[in-house]
Amino acid sequence: MYNGKFKRINMGFNYKLAENIISCFNKENIDDELNCMVYIQAIDSEKVIREILDEGKDCILKPNKYTLLHCFIGQYLYHYLMNERYYLLDQICDDFEADIIIRFIDETAKILNEYGIIVMEYEKKIKIFDEIYEQSDCSLDIEYKELVGKIYDEILEKFNNIEEDIVEATFYLLFNNKGFLFRFHEYLSKYVTVKFLVTNFFDTFNHIKRCSYLPEWLKRAVFYRDNGRCQHCEKDLTGLLAIGSDKELQYDHIIPLERCGTNDATNFQLLCSDCNLKKGGNTCFPDYYYQMYW
Repeated sequence: MYNGKFKRINMGFNYKLAENIISCFNKENIDDELNCMVYIQAIDSEKVIREILDEGKDCILKPNKYTLLHCFIGQYLYHYLMNERYYLLDQICDDFEADIIIRFIDETAKILNEYGIIVMEYEKKIKIFDEIYEQSDCSLDIEYKELVGKIYDEILEKFNNIEEDIVEATFYLLFNNKGFLFRFHEYLSKYVTVKFLVTNFFDTFNHIKRCSYLPEWLKRAVFYRDNGRCQHCEKDLTGLLAIGSDKELQYDHIIPLERCGTNDATNFQLLCSDCNLKKGGNTCFPDYYYQMYW
């Protein structure tokens, strides 16, 4: 870390996690995707979103550095690891092939290795018990699974030490994908109602109350992420090529409050005043503008 602003991030697993989350919100039926994610815990997508809205309730009325997206990534990470555990114990272990079990556990251990956490001894323990199992006429099936489950749970416990880093790195990747942010907040919008949130969150039109100001840290983040350009017409708003007043910079809700959007920090984009006026309370899928290096 350098001055609190720069972090060295090992991106291997975080790219995979971000890709999985983006894929989930690219599907036609997001509810089905989320239900598949959480079915092992015997809950549904609505319960997950309720938990996210409850955990991130402070983000709904005003921007917070720990966003609704952070909350979602944390939930997704937990269910991802639980699904891996279920697959190991209920699928991989059925054949009691030590090498296959070890290879599967290796994949999880590699995630920890990316963050400097080395997991030892599990391969040796499994091979020793596998020899005992082979000599037992396969009468130790339950004990075999219990051993593997205990080893895997000990590995999963180590994720508590790096969960914050994984969530932050994955957030970094997803915050730069405005197409994903649009779909994410569009999906959340169906839950941003008096049915799911306390009534004092809403104005007389049953829209989330508009925050009175945006903090400077958020303005800087959105401005630099969007390269200082209007995300609809590509107008340069940096002041280097186009000189205008501060009113020219409009920090717009990607999903408007009138469409059940929130004041969450990830629900903002940069527009010029003309495009913001034209957009009004409508939704508009963001365009992608990249400055080419050559």
